[in-house]
Amino acid sequence: MADKTLHKRRHFDVNIPFENSEPVIVKILLEIKPEWSKEKREFKYFTEGISNKLVGCMLQNGSEKDLIMFRLYGNRTELFIDREQELVNVEFLHARGFAPKLYATFENGYCCGFIPGRTLETEEMSDEHLSALIAKKLARVHAIELPSDFKTGEPCAFSMIEKFLSVLPDKFDDDVKQTRYEKEILSKVNVVDELKLLKDKLGNCNVPLVYCHNDLLVKNIIRNKEDDDVSFIDYEYGAYNYSAFDIGNHFNEFGGVVIDPDYSLYPNKDFQLKWLRIYLEEKAKVQGTGDVITEEQLEKLYVQVNQFALVSHLFWGVWALLQANFSSIDFDFLLYSRNRLYEYLRRKDEFLNL
Repeated sequence: MADKTLHKRRHFDVNIPFENSEPVIVKILLEIKPEWSKEKREFKYFTEGISNKLVGCMLQNGSEKDLIMFRLYGNRTELFIDREQELVNVEFLHARGFAPKLYATFENGYCCGFIPGRTLETEEMSDEHLSALIAKKLARVHAIELPSDFKTGEPCAFSMIEKFLSVLPDKFDDDVKQTRYEKEILSKVNVVDELKLLKDKLGNCNVPLVYCHNDLLVKNIIRNKEDDDVSFIDYEYGAYNYSAFDIGNHFNEFGGVVIDPDYSLYPNKDFQLKWLRIYLEEKAKVQGTGDVITEEQLEKLYVQVNQFALVSHLFWGVWALLQANFSSIDFDFLLYSRNRLYEYLRRKDEFLNL
């Protein structure tokens, strides 16, 4: 197993299999942590992910702070996720205190440090105290000063959907999936039309362009009770984007990381306005602007957030079609796509007419 340096990163030219991954993980681990060679180790499997496999390793009876997380990319995800940019994201955010250290890469993933705590439960997304912590943390992420190379090109919300569509086959290889797709799901042609409608309406709107997480679902939020804080993980979709997309996407995720999200949990206007005020006040504080948040600002952002929530539904609806075609993970991506696209259609007129 060769160890070489890519862009000053430690790299191992080996693939870690999804099944029986522990022997290869240990080989890499002992190169990174040779002092662990004579110690007993234990593995921890994280089952919340629906596009990658996550395996942690730590010393028996050791601290979770020392756990090393191995992230194995899902099958063919490199077709629609820029894995090099993901590594840049991790390094960029680690340097600013928002992500753990990147230890090494391997052919189908990377390993990094671990953020102790627990992932949130769906019902906690609307908790008054925790939602305020999330709003403040996202404001700090959005306030990060970006180097010039992060600001190249257009915001990713629309361009990523276009990329997804460009690699989405016209027909599934699996006849059963193709039949379900034709009967249950918005066609590719119709999705393209809807994307054009949204891009024409929202593409040039006056929304701040910032570094966004873009996937702030419940299992990507870590609660550290000791510090009374939250942290965000899994920045694989992180990119330069509309801030309103990041927030609207987060509100969509109040429905839960399940095949059939409960969209009745989407936060109402009163909740959103309180959340958005906390967000704007924290962002002004971090940036030192001293801005006083007005009702007009809140109302404007409320409209933008809900309209970009529609873009979020298209984004993940098309993403799920790709996963249905390529992923080996046991999850009904077709049904998930249907549910996201149906919710888009259900909310479309309401949100665009705000």
